This record gives sequence, C-alpha cells and structure tokens, in this order.
Amino acid sequence: MDIDKFFHFCMMIVHSYPTSFPCNIDKFSVVLVTGLSCPILELFHLLPNLPKEHMLAFFTRFMLKAKVSFVLAFWNFFRQKLHHQPESSEEVGKAMVRELVHNFLMDLCCSLKHGITFYDPSLGTSGRGGNIVLLRFLLGLKTATEDEMVADLVVNILKVCPDLLNRYFKETQYSFVPRVKSTWTDNMKLLKKIYEAQPEISNSFKTSEFIPLPRLLSMVMVTTVPAVCNKTMFTQGLNLPSKAVKHSILSLVSSVLKRALKNIEYCLNEETWQKSEIYSLSVMQEFVQLYREAISKLLPDMNNIVAVWQSLLKQGKENQDGQEEKNETAVSAVEEMTETTLFLKAALLQVICLYQKVVPHLVARSNFDFSKLLKGIVTEQGLREEVPHVLQYHVLKVALELPANKFAWFRVQDVSDTEKIASEKSVFYLLMKMFVTSNHSYLKISTKKLIIKVLHDSGVFEYTWKELSIWLEHLDNTKEDKKEAVIQFLERILLKLVTNPYPYTDKAADLVQEASMLQVNMFKQDSDNVSIPISHIDDVLDMVDVLVEGSDGLDEEIGFTLNEDTVIQTFPFSAVVPAALEARNKLLLQTENETGAHIVEYLVGVFTDLLHSQRDALALCLMFQLYDKDLQSLKVSKYPQLYQFNQYYNLWIPQQAQEPVKCKETAVALDTVFTTLLKNAYARGSSTLLEDDIQTKLRDLACQLPSEQLLLGVKHVLLYLKSTVENFGSLSKTAGPHLVDLFVDLLNSLLCRGNQIELDNRQKQEKHQTESDLFMDEESLITEESLNDKTLEDMFMLIFKHPTLESWFLALEQRSLPQHSLNPVTVKLLSAHVNSGVLQLLKTSAPMLQSMNHIHVLLKYFEAIIKSVLKELRAVGKGGSQVSPKRSHQLEALQELHAYMSAAQLKEITLTMLLYGQILVQLLKDSYQRQPQQGELLSTEHIKALGILMSASASEDLEKVFLQALQSEPVFAHAVSVEVQVYCLNQGSETSLAIVSMLIKHCRTHLLQFELWCLSCSIEKCLRKNMERFLPLINVYLQCRDQYDFTRPSTVVSAVLPVLRKALWKEISGVLQDSEASREVTVKLQVLSKLLPSSQSKGLRKLMDQLPAALEKAGNNESWTVADAISRVLENSEELHSWRRSLLSACMKGLVVMYSSSKDESKQDVERPLLLRLEELLVRLLFNVRYEAFLKVLNTAIQLLYKEESSLSQRLVKLPKLHMMVTHHSLFLSAMLRSREEDEALVDILLTIVKLDPSVCESSHLAVLLGAYGATLSAVDQKILLLLQLYEKNDQSLINSRILLWGPAAVEHHKTCKSLGKSLWQQPSMEEILCLLDRDKMMKTVLSFPQHRRLLPSEVLPFYLWRLILNKNKDEYNELIMNAVSMQHGFWLYPEGVH
Repeated sequence: MDIDKFFHFCMMIVHSYPTSFPCNIDKFSVVLVTGLSCPILELFHLLPNLPKEHMLAFFTRFMLKAKVSFVLAFWNFFRQKLHHQPESSEEVGKAMVRELVHNFLMDLCCSLKHGITFYDPSLGTSGRGGNIVLLRFLLGLKTATEDEMVADLVVNILKVCPDLLNRYFKETQYSFVPRVKSTWTDNMKLLKKIYEAQPEISNSFKTSEFIPLPRLLSMVMVTTVPAVCNKTMFTQGLNLPSKAVKHSILSLVSSVLKRALKNIEYCLNEETWQKSEIYSLSVMQEFVQLYREAISKLLPDMNNIVAVWQSLLKQGKENQDGQEEKNETAVSAVEEMTETTLFLKAALLQVICLYQKVVPHLVARSNFDFSKLLKGIVTEQGLREEVPHVLQYHVLKVALELPANKFAWFRVQDVSDTEKIASEKSVFYLLMKMFVTSNHSYLKISTKKLIIKVLHDSGVFEYTWKELSIWLEHLDNTKEDKKEAVIQFLERILLKLVTNPYPYTDKAADLVQEASMLQVNMFKQDSDNVSIPISHIDDVLDMVDVLVEGSDGLDEEIGFTLNEDTVIQTFPFSAVVPAALEARNKLLLQTENETGAHIVEYLVGVFTDLLHSQRDALALCLMFQLYDKDLQSLKVSKYPQLYQFNQYYNLWIPQQAQEPVKCKETAVALDTVFTTLLKNAYARGSSTLLEDDIQTKLRDLACQLPSEQLLLGVKHVLLYLKSTVENFGSLSKTAGPHLVDLFVDLLNSLLCRGNQIELDNRQKQEKHQTESDLFMDEESLITEESLNDKTLEDMFMLIFKHPTLESWFLALEQRSLPQHSLNPVTVKLLSAHVNSGVLQLLKTSAPMLQSMNHIHVLLKYFEAIIKSVLKELRAVGKGGSQVSPKRSHQLEALQELHAYMSAAQLKEITLTMLLYGQILVQLLKDSYQRQPQQGELLSTEHIKALGILMSASASEDLEKVFLQALQSEPVFAHAVSVEVQVYCLNQGSETSLAIVSMLIKHCRTHLLQFELWCLSCSIEKCLRKNMERFLPLINVYLQCRDQYDFTRPSTVVSAVLPVLRKALWKEISGVLQDSEASREVTVKLQVLSKLLPSSQSKGLRKLMDQLPAALEKAGNNESWTVADAISRVLENSEELHSWRRSLLSACMKGLVVMYSSSKDESKQDVERPLLLRLEELLVRLLFNVRYEAFLKVLNTAIQLLYKEESSLSQRLVKLPKLHMMVTHHSLFLSAMLRSREEDEALVDILLTIVKLDPSVCESSHLAVLLGAYGATLSAVDQKILLLLQLYEKNDQSLINSRILLWGPAAVEHHKTCKSLGKSLWQQPSMEEILCLLDRDKMMKTVLSFPQHRRLLPSEVLPFYLWRLILNKNKDEYNELIMNAVSMQHGFWLYPEGVH
C-alpha cells in the first residue's frame, strides 16, 4: 500500500467536494480510519494460516509509523481547511480518531492469533533475533511517558511479547539513572506499569519440556527484575538526598521482591510438583537457591537500607530540634515533610521484611542491632503517641520477621549516662510495656506475638511456648495501677530463667515423673481391689446383660490404648511456673507491701488457667502443693486467694498424696464469665453443675465466648470431662451420665461458636480488600490477622486427639477398653454416654473439617466405627447373639458419617455388607416368586428401608423385588419417599421406570413429584435421548394425570404437557409411517393421542393429513386412538364433520384392503374393531344428512356390506334400526321436502334398504314420500315413484289415498287428516288436483314427452337415457335431464283419469 498516494487521493476528494465536509468532518475521519483498519484486519481473520512472515513484511515499522502520521496529518489538514469548525467538535473528532487508531494497533500488535506478534518461549534468552519489526515500532513510540494511550499500547505489547523486555530497556531512549527530575519519575512510572502487567508467577514454569536450571533461571529473571536495575542503580538512588527518589527506589525494590516471593512460594509448593513429570520438589529447591543468589546480586546491601533509616532518624531529630525556630508559614511544609518521611519509613520497613523472606542471607550478613528500631516508638512510659500507629505496626512486623539473634532483647538500649544512672531497662521490658500500653488491638496482637517469639527463640520455651499466651493475657487484664509491679516481676523471673533455665526445668521434670509414678501406683491399687480379671469379663457382662451383641470371646488384651503426645507428657507446663512460684514465695516471705498482693492475684489467675489447660493436671497440682508448703506460716486472711486456689487444685490430687494445709473453708461465689462460672460450679460439686439454670447459663455463655478464650474454654471442659470419666465410679448413677452429657454438649457449643467466628472472619476479609499494604485501617489489619488464626483448627485437634474421647469411643464395641477401675455395669453406662456424645461431636465437626480440608483429624474415629461395625456384622452372621431392634451406636455413626470416609476405609465394610445385602435380596426375591400375593412379607417400615437400600445400592435384583412389592400391594406407594422416585428416574432402567409408573399411578404425591421432575432443567434433552425407555412411563402419566388434579397446583399440571410435547412430538409423530404393529408402536400412538396440540397448530394439520392414509392399512387398528383424540380436539370446530367423513372413507378403504388381502374368516378379532368403528362413524355421521357426499358413501356401504352372501351383515347394525335412524333424524323431513340434492341421496338409501329388507315398509311413510314427490320426469321423482311401487308390493297400498295429491299439497292434506280424523276430512276434488299442474311444465310435457316409456319401468332411468350415456353423448344427456325436470309425469294422472 502506497501511503503517499492514498493520502493525495483523500486530499483530492476534499478539494473536489469542499462543501460536503464541514458538517460531517468527524464522520469522514472515522470512516477513513476505519476504512484503513477494518479491511486489513478482516483479511487476516479470513486467512488464519497466513504466515507471520507475510504479516511482518506488510506491516513494517515504517508502515505502522506512517499510519499514525497519516491520521495525524489528515486531521491537521482538515483543522486548517475548516477553521470555522467548533472547538468542541474538533476535540471529539480527534478523540474518536485516536481511539480508532489505538484499537487498530492493539488488535494488530497484541494478538498472537491474528496480529504480527509471536510468542518466544525462551523469553529472548535463546539468542535469536526476535520480532525486530515490533521492537523498532516500540522504540519509535517516544511519548509513552506522556501519552496514556501510547503507554497502554507499550505495556500491552510487552505483556504479550515478554521476550522484548530486555532488548527494549537496553535500546530505549528513556534513562533510568536516578536523578531528581520529573522526567526520571515518569520513566520509573512507565517501568512499574510494564512490570505490573507481567504475570506474578513466571510462565516459564509451565513448560512442557525440561529446561536446564541455569537457562530457566535466566528466563524467570526476565519478568522478575528489569534489565536496567542493578545494585549500582539502587544504591545510587538510595544515596541521593531526595526522599521522593528514595521512595521510588524502595517501591521498585519492593515490587521486585514481591514478584520474587511469589515465584519462590510457587516453587516450594509440594502439591505443585507432586503431579509434575518434569521437575521434582528437590530440583525446584535447588532452583530457589540459585534464584535467591541471582536476585541478591542485583539488590543493595542491607547496610545501605539501614543507612537510609538512620539518616531519616537523624533528619527527624534535627527537624525536631529546630522546630521551635520555625514560624507559622513553615508549618505546612513541615507537615508535608513528615508525611513524606512516614511513607518512606513504611516502605523501608516493608523492604526489610521482604529481604528476610526472599534473600535472608543478605540479612544474616548485616551486623546491625535491629532492636534499635524500637527505640523511636516506645519508652519506659509506653508507646510514643507522636509516632504514627502504622509505623509502629511495620516495626513490629520487622521484629517478627527477622531472626531473634538480630535483636538485643535482654540488654539495655543505648542511652545516655544520665539516663543510665536513673534507670536501665531492657528492650524486653520496653516490649512488655508496649504490650500493656497499646490501645490498638492490631498493635497489641503483634506485640504479643513478638514477645512469644522472643521467648520461644531463647530455647527455654521450645515446647511450651503456647503457655505464654496465658501469662500475657492476664498481664493485659491486670488493673492499671498493678501492671508495673507485675511487669517488673515477670521481667525479673524471665530474665533469670533465660539466663539459667536448668534448675527450673529439672524441677518441672521431677514433678512430672513423680506424678507419673503416683498414677501407676494408684491404678494398680484400684485394679487389685475393684477390677474384674480379663478372663472373666465376658461372663460378668453376660450376667448383667450389658454385653455387646455378637461377642464370642475377647481376643484382644485390655491395656493402655492412650496415644498421648510425647511432648505433652514430658512438658505439661513450662519452667516459668517453678520460677514464678519461687519468686512469689521470696516476695511474700520477705516483704509486707502491696506488691505481694498484686503478684498473688496475678499468679492465681494465671495458675488457674494453666490448670484448666492441662490434659493431666496432677503434675502441675503437685508443683503448686510443693511450693505452697513454704507459705504455711502466712495468715489465711492476708492472702485468701491462695487458700481458695489450694482447695481448688486439691481436687486433682489423690487423698493419700495431699499435704495437710491449715486453711479455712471459704464460700465460692458464682460468676457470669464462662470459665469462672464453670470453675466455681465444679468446685461446689456435681449437684450445682446439674442445676438447670446453671446449665442454661453455661450453654448461653459458651455461645458468646470471644475468640481468644475458646481454646482455654475447650481445654477447661476437657479437663472436667476427663476427671468425670476417671471418677465415674464414685459418682451416682444419675450424676455421672448427666455430667458427661453436659461437658460434651458444652464442647459442641464451643465448636459451633468457633465455626461462627471463622465464617464471620471470612466475610470480613471479603469486604476489606485493600489496595495498599503500607497503610491499612485498623479493622483491615485485625481482619488480616484473623485470617492466620488457627483457633478452630486447634480446637478440633484438642477435642479429637484427647485420649479420653479417643480411647473410650466405641471401646466396648471393639473389645479394647482403656485402663479403668469400673465394674461392667458402670462401664456399659459410661460407654453408652461417651459414644452418644462423641457421635454428636462427629456429626457437628465432620462438615466443618471437610470444608477446611482437615478430615484426617477424625481418622481414628472412622477406624473405630468401621472396626466395630465389622465386629457387629460378623457376630450377627455367626448367630452368636440376637439382633437388637434398636440401632447400635456404630451403625448410626456409619450411617451419619460414611460420606466423609474414604473409599479405602469403606472397602472392607462394603464387601461385608454387600454379602448380607445379596442374601436379603435373594430372600425377598425367592419369597415373592413362591408366594407372589403374600402381603405379610413386608410392612410399611420395610418398604421405606428397602427404598433407601435400593437407592444406595443400585441393585437390579432389588429393584425387581421392590417392583413386585408395589404390584402386590399398591398402597405401599404412599410409604415410599420421593427420593426413591428421583433415584429411579435418574437410573432410567426398565424396572426402575416401571417402579415410577406404579408410584405415580397410586400416589398423588409421586404424581406431583414426577411433574416437577418433568419441569426441571435439561429434562427435554434426556427424554428425547431416551424416548423408547421413558414412553411407557409417560403413557401411564398421561392416563392418570387427570386424577387428583385438585390436589396439585394447576400451573404445574398445565405446564407439563407443553414440555412433553416439545420433547417427544417430532419422534412420535412419525409412528404413523410404521406398517408393523407392535407394543412400542401402540404405546407411541397412545402417547401421541394424549399430546395433541390445539386445532389451529401446524402439527395437528400435518397429522390430520397423514392419518387417513395410515388408517387405510390393514390391521392398523391402534391408529384409531389418535383419530378419536383428533375428533375430541375438533369437537367444537367446523372441521369436525369433514374430518369424520375422511375417517369414514379411510375406514371403508381399510375394510376393502382387509378383505382383499385375506378371505379367512378366522380374523374376526381384527375385523370386529374396524366394523364397530364403521358403525360408530355411520351413527355419528347420520346426524349430518345434509351432506350429499356422505349419503352416497353410506348408500354404497350398505349395498356392499349387507349383501346376502356377506357374513359381515350379521355383525353390523340391523337394517330396520338403520332405516329408523334415517327416517327419524331431525333433518330428514327438511331434507326430503326442501332439498332436491339430499332428497335424491336419501331416496337412494331408502330404496336400498327397502330392497334389502322389505319389512321396513310402513304405511306411515307414504305421506312423507308423497310430500317429496314432484310428479316430474326427474330422477328423484322417478326413484320416489319406484319406492312407492316397492311399498305397494309389500302390502302398503295407496288405496286409502285414492285421490292422490303430491308435493306440499299432500303434506297439508296429511296434516288435515291427522288433526280432524276420517269423519271430518273430505277427498280432494279433481279441480284441486289439476291446480297442482304447472302450465309451463304441461306445455313442455306435450311437446317433448318421450315416446318410449313403460308404465312400470324396470330401471329407475328410462332406457334411452342409458343408451345415450353408453354412447357417451353427454350433451344430449344433460339436455334430457333438464327437460325431464321440467316435464310432468303423465303416469301419476292415470288413476285420476280412470276415476
């Protein structure tokens, strides 16, 4: 294409028609640009296989540039030529032209399918030349930093062709060397836009072939770090004094690190590489190491980042010192500088966190004491109010992210000599001070995490770090005036513990060992005195009727089945407990100030919660007792809380191990806090706990418990549950079970509360999607923290990994009871209540755990269920015990929880149950075959269970049994659930659909359910695809759909037929073409007859055209069902009579075909329906005697069917009855006396009937015949004359009518005779008879009367007429006929002349 020639051509058009463009300048421009773009793009779309080389040859960089230049030049030309054009119109037109050009270039340069771009999988690292045309075009777009459309084009081209990234940045005119200029800032913005458009995770990982790691690394680096970025550039930017430049550099570093972090997380994801056949996890770990090293070579050192922070602190101090010298005009400038500094500090802290995640080795090389970061945000009085909270938050994030060895937590900060003399506080003290003085929840949460991290990394709390939350929560809840004393107390013991932990860890270990030995001795003693030997357990259980069904021996030895975690056994509490107890004793025994009371109050609260969090509280209680012995010299009234706590923890110390402590019994008041109310009620005894109002309060409080107290609440309840189970034998028979039920119910309530909080957190997270991660509001930060909260997951682990629940659940059913000292009856009672409670917990928790993808937590419970069910089934199979009518716990658990079990877990139990299922099916099948009418075999409950079993097993034999049961007792349909019908419909087999037929036939509920199923989505396609199988069912539905219609919504009932018609009409309407009769054809015809559309539809018209031809076929009697249905549709239509005439014709032809094909009279079963159909049609059509065609057909049919040699006449309507039907028809007289055409046809029928059966002649008929006679030579009058002759021959003489009248006069004469009687009426005179003669007719009679006439003709027509017909002289025949009608018949006057 020659751009210059095209441009001049356009200019010529403008010069030639200057007046046509001023008002249409915009449209012309749009048309011109569109004309340039659309044909070319359409050409490329029409040629999808056009090589890219050809496209590139056409669209060179000069061509692309020329197009843009041409459009701009064209627009400028018009703007100069048409200077009077309004400015607003010019801008609109220019915007439209720009948009069209932009869209064209986007389609051309950003489409891999139709554009000139192509994808290089190596991302430009293979050394090939690449798309030079596109690269040169990109380099020519020099206004990308100024024009948004150009920038958008550049970004999208590089997004589609990332292989051009490196070459573009190396050859571009834009400079990225840091400098304090707006041009550089614009260049950096373009750089960020380009890389933000790139995928976060490199597409290089999605390769289908193995790529060596060095090459893969270079490919990933293309979209990670811009080619213009290196350590020198970053360092140079950070060293510049401009804060804006520093912020831009840090922002770029942050984006690079975030992109690298995404790639690293993807590479280290195990699930990603488990399915990969190219790379393994170990290979990708090696790649990550290379990736980290490659990125670290391009990033600035950590010391450079820290130097920026220090410079900002120095500038801030200088600004603060000189703030007093500032005047009011400089206040705004200072505020602006402060805001810029805040942004810069936040970005810097974020970069430090990302360094630790992406390139941790750079952080490890730094020798900077990062604890100095806290210096600017907290003092000994607490948080600095002047420091923004967001900056405090980011400092805490850095402290949480970096390793502990980068902080000097337990050393004193750098302070001046004057400050050292006053007071020296460690960083850890400041951290705790920050924790208690923070008023923002997200800062408090972060500070708490940091304190726990610091102590955990010290090594002392490696296994007991979760306990620290209790210490910190009670510190936060301490009253303000007591917090300082508690902080100092904690700092002192923690510092001592971190410095020398071994005396306290040894003390804790000794008490754990002592508690273990005490438990062993206690259990041995109880077992010797109370327990029953293992060998006699079965006999004793049989005696008290508590043995589980089917037990035939105890094969497994009872022993410890508790699988307690080793860590929990060894470290039930931390070493800070003995350290705190020791420091407490020293404080209380040496000083007598208020500090002791504050510390006691704090420690009692902490120790109470620690006690409640124990799985086995004995070791901790022994520790309390050991140190409390040193305080016996104290007065009870001085520290009453100590003595109340002593009474409480003694509940878990055996009587023989308790130390005598002189203390006064004190009343415990109830509270409105969940843990406090539960503790105080438990301390009072089981009777208090079992009070209804106390239980109600506990359940209500459990449903309102805040998230941070849920874990402790669960541990608290579990401790009481374990103690109740262990002491179950000492409780009453009513108190023990009720306590177990209460505690399990409380656990269930706590789980529901935790799940509700989890759902609320997810909803909040969806609402708070923030764009910036530097500045987030408080609610968003709290929501972000809650996303990482594992409270609900920890609750599940605490409950379902607890030894008491794990070991007692279905233990009796498995014959694997844990160690206990209970008698068999109590074991049975305890086991039943534990099973019931745990089963309820499982039902509540299984859906939650499945949604969390943690269903493995319930693995041991599933194993217990399967194992116990197998034992029960095998015991029943061996006949070792009687079957209980009540469903066992294990079967109930299997039924409720099988959906959450894996196929491998259910495999063995499925095989076992299949065996019993096959036996059941065979039993039922054989029973129905032997006694099919026996109704006592199954009851309503059996049918319900059988339906559920059938739906679950998908057994054909079971379906047959179910069908037989319904056929023998249709009333069972009311007991079958609608789910069974849905299953059968989905199954779609012949038997299952037969079951549905029985259900909808005998139950209105199932009838409605089937209609709703028909109205559901995609059913039309299903019916059309499986029409042959569903037709019998649909046929049954159509037959019974009118039943119970008042019990079903009319909208539903009326909507089903259109759906069925739409799905089936096309297929079943073609059944008329089937020549062979079969069951399938019959069903189709029956369905077709029920699905007929309205009389005006095209489908019905087409069917009416095809049906008569189908009815004419011999043996096609089923098609008459459709014919009857069409007749019903046309009931009130004018077409009904013509339709019946066509049916009569088809019926006659069908009879002809049948008799022509076979003379065998043995086919009476085929003949009779057709003859009855003919009879019905004749009867119906006799009501339409005005139709001449019908009457002629009827006459012919009578002549053929009532012949003497025909055997059919005996099976048809008798002739006298037929004669009576004709003569007594309501239209007979009007047709005979007024209509000459129907008159002749009716006379023919009467003649035929009289000839075949003369007995029909009666004298009463003569009056009608005389009234119809016209005394002419017409065929009608001659036939009536012949009919009168037949009446004369059959003794119906006209002698009583000696003076014969005809026509209307005869009718009037007959009426007179009937009304007056013979004594009054007179014979008509000759004058009256002669008056009936027409003058004109008599003249024509004289002139044209035929010379050859017989007085009594043997034929109806004169012989000369037959001769003319035979000679085919039709014209003469027609003339004679016309003359005959207009001539009087002289024969009728002969009697008068004789008279």
